[in-house]
Amino acid sequence: MNKWLMIPVSLLLIEIVGMWLVVPTESAKAKKKMAKVVEKHKSCSACHDDFTNLLSAKHPPVKGNTLRVCMKCHALEGKDMAKPNKFEARLHLAHLKSPVKADCLDCHTWQPGKSFGLAGTTVSYGAPSRQDLILIKEIFASAIQSDNLDARHVSKAFTCAACHGKDMIGESAVENIKCLGCHGPFEELIAKTAPQDFPDRNPHKSHLGEISCTVCHAGHAKSKVYCLECHPKFAIKLPGN
Repeated sequence: MNKWLMIPVSLLLIEIVGMWLVVPTESAKAKKKMAKVVEKHKSCSACHDDFTNLLSAKHPPVKGNTLRVCMKCHALEGKDMAKPNKFEARLHLAHLKSPVKADCLDCHTWQPGKSFGLAGTTVSYGAPSRQDLILIKEIFASAIQSDNLDARHVSKAFTCAACHGKDMIGESAVENIKCLGCHGPFEELIAKTAPQDFPDRNPHKSHLGEISCTVCHAGHAKSKVYCLECHPKFAIKLPGN
């Protein structure tokens, strides 16, 4: 059975609630009323009276308790190069870790196949379907507690958008230029990983040419050394393995 079809009852309930919150209305007045309902139920005030105790002493004063206030200064989506985003990383870590274990729809608004954004803002970060949202939830759960590269990146404040772009599902493949933005340039990476005993066994100077980084380095699964599929006796290890 396809694992994405094995949907827990809790997720189904969440989706039903999410669908109720975004049911299309017939008039502009009804749409405004629905928008107010969404903001009321999904603003930070549902859990936080104010932000005073959540911010460091060096943080400028903040008035208000919705994400719109934060978004005046903080941007979430990654663009050209992978860059750390402490705001996004800390926000997800704090809300997804135990004992909070918040759900995506506690802070995000969602119209299946149409939009996915933050409550109180008009920005859309893609258009995930129901299946996509289930996948996103599983990926974030892994990134919080796994031994894979996703968790290692989040701990360094690199979130999904930093490598995948703002549409995490539509742009799921990570290109080499993203990886090399932090771990390159390629020539320096080759020099850094050159084996002392067998210089010709450098995984980053392969006879196959410049292959995709993700052939070896997996974000959401255990990484593997691609060379070992043909050369099982090579002494090559990946960081963290």
